[in-house]
Amino acid sequence: RLAGVPVVVTSFHCPDYTHWPPRSLGGALWKMLDRWSARRINDGFLAVSDAVRADYTKHFALPDIKVVHNYIDLEPRNPPDPAARWATRAGAGCSDEDVVILNVGRLSWEKGQADLIEALPDVLACAPRAQVWLAGEGPEGPALEARARALGVAARVRLLGSTRDVESLLRAADLF
Repeated sequence: RLAGVPVVVTSFHCPDYTHWPPRSLGGALWKMLDRWSARRINDGFLAVSDAVRADYTKHFALPDIKVVHNYIDLEPRNPPDPAARWATRAGAGCSDEDVVILNVGRLSWEKGQADLIEALPDVLACAPRAQVWLAGEGPEGPALEARARALGVAARVRLLGSTRDVESLLRAADLF
């Protein structure tokens, strides 16, 4: 508003107020200012899911949040290439017989990668050639690696780091 922008729209991406209570006085003040300023600065609000909209509706008392779902184009832009699929899989250390379970996202507790790793021993009991690929970076990376080691499944978990080539990973994966 101070910069003279004619329309201000804020987008909400996670249920911040339900799952992340403030842990300090500074955090509490920040969230209080956030709630106070929301109605005074913004002309509109967007949320990436119904759950996120419900969280901000509850905590901000904003009845007019529109939902625009995150989008992944599932239509292939290029024809499938078996050689490229094999190269991606081999580059991550697996064969074509392995079952690749792919997760793409920030390595953060609310994304649920820890739940996927917790479930992996049960998955391996049914599908011993399963692998989990985690594409992304974030604060939970070391904890995810440690949990995989503690469960004895570290050899079946690949932390791939950040990538811009998600399309190749999707083509190489069996489950997403």
